[in-house]
Amino acid sequence: HDARQRVIDVFGKPIPNLWAAGEIGSVFGYLYLAGGNLAECAVGGTIAGREAGRNVRAAKKSAA
Repeated sequence: HDARQRVIDVFGKPIPNLWAAGEIGSVFGYLYLAGGNLAECAVGGTIAGREAGRNVRAAKKSAA
């Protein structure tokens, strides 16, 4: 994903209406069991929610 939490396709372009929030896991998964990425999840989720909301508002404006 990019800095706006948009999921990126294999060609490096954002997939419309798809945002990443949270964490599935990685090679550092053993750290996550102790809450090592809670801040990352909270911040990523906040950014994804904000971006999704902006997208909905823009779509409503263009439909009106």
